[in-house]
Amino acid sequence: YRDKPVAVGHSSTDKSSPQEFVSRSKNSSSELSTCNYIARKFGLRKGMFLGDAIQLCPDLVVLPYDFESFEEVSAVVAEVLHEYAGKYNRYVEVVSCDEAYVEIYVEPEDYTGNDIYGFLYSIAEEIRKDIFKHTECTASVGVGQNKLLAKLGAERVKPDACCVVKDWMHFLDGLSLRKIPGVGYKFQKKLEPHGITDVNNVWDLGDEAEKGLEGILGHGNARNIVKYCHGEDSRPVTPGPRKSIGAECNYGVRLNGPYGVDYMMMGLAK
Repeated sequence: YRDKPVAVGHSSTDKSSPQEFVSRSKNSSSELSTCNYIARKFGLRKGMFLGDAIQLCPDLVVLPYDFESFEEVSAVVAEVLHEYAGKYNRYVEVVSCDEAYVEIYVEPEDYTGNDIYGFLYSIAEEIRKDIFKHTECTASVGVGQNKLLAKLGAERVKPDACCVVKDWMHFLDGLSLRKIPGVGYKFQKKLEPHGITDVNNVWDLGDEAEKGLEGILGHGNARNIVKYCHGEDSRPVTPGPRKSIGAECNYGVRLNGPYGVDYMMMGLAK
């Protein structure tokens, strides 16, 4: 279904016949869990009622949840990310089945010349290629000096590209506040009457930005939003326990001799 509008939602029919489910569900109040980018061109979004989605996109294919496959692919992706984190002596924080942060530490001798951003771009591309190789799933990768910029970078190039944020101010210029973590629909409606709709409006408030937003959203929210609007994010990448480990070898493991199963298992244990 790569070239069709597809959404994921509750289904009571055979997985092989998603179209039958759609044709009988135009009045359904079931919510869509997610949808692909082709479907989003029709105005569909996650959380939308299925019946409304069908009205906007009559040819929509709705697939049932497949949690077993979700977990399987997510584990493979996590394994790829752990490999790169290990290679560059840092950590992986898995946020959900389709989102994670990878912290890496790069030494000057890891790359040639002065193009650190080009080197980081090449790492991001290698990660995407490895994910596709093992899962046939596309991935977007954002690279930044903190979680905020990395996530916004990935969001900007979805569903299949990478983005390296070099200059936070240039990158955030003109960005809608709805893209900033913590600014949802309710906060948006509170800010709009004050003419505050994008990052630039917060910049224009200068040193009074936090005080101005505090009267609208409260102290804690104001402080965080102002920091985010200036590309600041001190949240650490917090590694979780690794649930699996995998390895590949391109030679046959002999059961006897000095480099047999015991040798290989000891190497994995390290």
